[in-house]
Amino acid sequence: DSERTKLWIFTAERGMRLGHWPEMARALERAERFSPSRRVLLERALAETKQGRWGEARAAYQRLIERSPQDPVAWFGVAGASLRLGDTLTAGKAERWLLEHVAGEDAAREVTRYWRFLPEMYPAAVRTPAESPGR
Repeated sequence: DSERTKLWIFTAERGMRLGHWPEMARALERAERFSPSRRVLLERALAETKQGRWGEARAAYQRLIERSPQDPVAWFGVAGASLRLGDTLTAGKAERWLLEHVAGEDAAREVTRYWRFLPEMYPAAVRTPAESPGR
């Protein structure tokens, strides 16, 4: 199974280099069957995001949260995708989690780096507590 995973990740990376997001998403969907690692799930969410497939992106982030409930990038992804879907309740929950749990410099840096990589995808994902939905 690890050889299959490597093949699908290679295919996904090729898709990413060429900007073929659907190809990348399909390859990562297959890789996820064999190895639902953080890398595979985040890259799958990225590919879905680049296509504007917010529901699929959010689902990938949520699967990552199921595996790693303390992953700040996954919570950030859920917040951004939920905002794009108009689901302010879920976005607010994710944003509150971020505000309560992203205290360390490393976690904050990782979320910021991810946000800078996709600013057009999550323009309103980070807000102050007063601006957060449901407050």
